[in-house]
Amino acid sequence: MHNLGRQIKVEVEDRDGTKRPVIYIDNWDFNWQGSYTPVNPVSIPFGSTVRVTCVFDNSAGNPKNPNNPIVPVGWGERTSDEMAVALIGVIFDNEAVLQLPFGAGGK
Repeated sequence: MHNLGRQIKVEVEDRDGTKRPVIYIDNWDFNWQGSYTPVNPVSIPFGSTVRVTCVFDNSAGNPKNPNNPIVPVGWGERTSDEMAVALIGVIFDNEAVLQLPFGAGGK
């Protein structure tokens, strides 16, 4: 996210509805763009959902807003644009994959 970003959350929702945060930044700072690696690996069971949720503030009350007067802001790579990206690296547990029933991700 850029200057309008206020909050970003990446969470895993298991099939039973349990939600677990992977990352949660409540007061985003543009200078924090980069890679974040959890201290411990995050297990994502088969059938889970990974969700990215972001909050943006394009108001005059946002001191980080680069636009005066306020203008509509769309997707883009310039600092005056906005975006939200979460790239997630995945390593498969081959033993668990081999135990899946046929048609559920197995061979």
